Amino acid sequence: MPYSKIKALVIGGGKAGVLFLGLFRNNPSVEILAVIDIDSNAPAIKLAQELNIPTGNDYKKFLKNKELSGDLNVIINLTGNKGVQKELLKFRPLDVGVMGSYITNLLWNVISGHAQTEDRLIRLNNCFLKFGTDPDENIQLLVGVCGELLQATCALYNRLDKGMLFSVGQWNTPPTYDPLTKPEGHICFDVIQRGGDDIFVVRNLQNTVYAKTDPNVTLYGLRTYVGRAVKHGREYIGSLCVVYKEDVELDDKGKGFLGIIASAVGIEEERRRVREELESSKSAFAEKARQLEESLKESAEARSVTLSILEDTEDTRRSLEDTLIELKATQSQLIHTAKLASIGQLAAGVAHEVNNPLAAISGEAQILLMEGARDEETRTALQTIVDLSKRIAGIIGGLLEFSRRRELKRENVSVNELLEKGITLMTFQPAMKNIRTEKDFSKTPLFVFADANQLQAVFVNLMLNAVQAMESGGVLKVRTYVEQVSAHGKRKTDVLKVGMDVVNIEITDTGPGMNEEVMRRLFVPFFTTKDKGSGLGLAVSYGIIESHGGIIEAESEVGIGSTFRVRLPVAENKDSNS
Repeated sequence: MPYSKIKALVIGGGKAGVLFLGLFRNNPSVEILAVIDIDSNAPAIKLAQELNIPTGNDYKKFLKNKELSGDLNVIINLTGNKGVQKELLKFRPLDVGVMGSYITNLLWNVISGHAQTEDRLIRLNNCFLKFGTDPDENIQLLVGVCGELLQATCALYNRLDKGMLFSVGQWNTPPTYDPLTKPEGHICFDVIQRGGDDIFVVRNLQNTVYAKTDPNVTLYGLRTYVGRAVKHGREYIGSLCVVYKEDVELDDKGKGFLGIIASAVGIEEERRRVREELESSKSAFAEKARQLEESLKESAEARSVTLSILEDTEDTRRSLEDTLIELKATQSQLIHTAKLASIGQLAAGVAHEVNNPLAAISGEAQILLMEGARDEETRTALQTIVDLSKRIAGIIGGLLEFSRRRELKRENVSVNELLEKGITLMTFQPAMKNIRTEKDFSKTPLFVFADANQLQAVFVNLMLNAVQAMESGGVLKVRTYVEQVSAHGKRKTDVLKVGMDVVNIEITDTGPGMNEEVMRRLFVPFFTTKDKGSGLGLAVSYGIIESHGGIIEAESEVGIGSTFRVRLPVAENKDSNS
């Protein structure tokens, strides 16, 4: 059966008529021939006139006018009047259908539901546009728009912090509400403990266990709770919820909005933590800079006094020059650390500015997918938006990972065991098909005092880089050994002191090697030679090893291959896990 364009006569100029015109006026499959209402000032009549659509107050005259009604194939009765419906069935042409009764009610629900969704998206986007630099203030805005959009009695965001449940964001809460309480027994605490992205709904609260365990349920006569856990990294730290004094069944669209807002709250929590950590980094760097300045001053004074007292022998000069070289190396290291901290702060800010509109774009696409698109092309486009939004979110996660200072959970770790695990993980990489692995591990167990997870992340990243460099196959060599830092030569650094025993981990590839320009920029954030690389892997690895009191070195020869060497102090007592 060939496709037939819908040519409709709309009866009813009220709110339903306005919504119908707004929804279908630009739809190529629907043509509105006229709008009829006995009230010439009805809102849909005026809107139709603005759109150059014929109007009238008597549908019978319209049906008799063959020039206007000749192509008519459906009459849409939006009046809800049964008498009008009977007359339409009586006077309409035999080949013209009449939509009324349950059908128009269903159409009304679809139209009004679409309008409600569009209004919610506009208000949510407006909320994002009001965001400032304070994450807690942004969270308060999100809680407010959540309560308004879902027409709740009140809305809350509760953060679990230092063993207490604290209401960071509140909307329409009673004056007697206590924002700080012990978490046990509260519904929000249970939501945090459950975790996950599912929406947690409890109805008929007065007849549940929460009427006894959660004091707010009975105190404020709550009947319905709807909430979702809020995630920071891999940890669930809070819950966003709306509560009602009535028995409410939130629809899927409402739950979808709650989930979107909960994700936005999680982004602000991430930004709050990053900002706190960056402030701590800046304070620590300022203290190191002060100590460096004092050390340089003391060194200069000591050199002047020593040269005036001691005989100017070759050994004396060499010793003093060595001291100055070490101090200059320390200064260079601090300058590099400062650059990383500044770039980290910039990364956190950029991530925040991108995350907010990204959440709105992804959320709107998900809502439209839930509503059901009319054609496969539109559905494919919306799914593409959602998928690409997830990819962007992953890149932003990398930015935040680079900018974050994590607390080290250090213990004595076996380097050889970590590398064995890393090599096992690499076997699952498709690129390993044409690559042979050679291991040359120290026969004596090697231990370092380190965070095992962070250290393994560095090893895997270096091995993955080596494998990706050997596109046509080759040999991945992994070697470990212990040596003592010498007094002279390139191994003398400001971090690893002369005479210190260090563990060396060498990861070598037989790839094309790197030229001087690439070597010079290796550890610079966002520099990459890969088509799809973020340029953060080596910068993050550099920071991790630096925080463990070690260094990363690189050697390369074009056409031969590259070697990355991680050097870490040997653990003082391998039998202790303190």
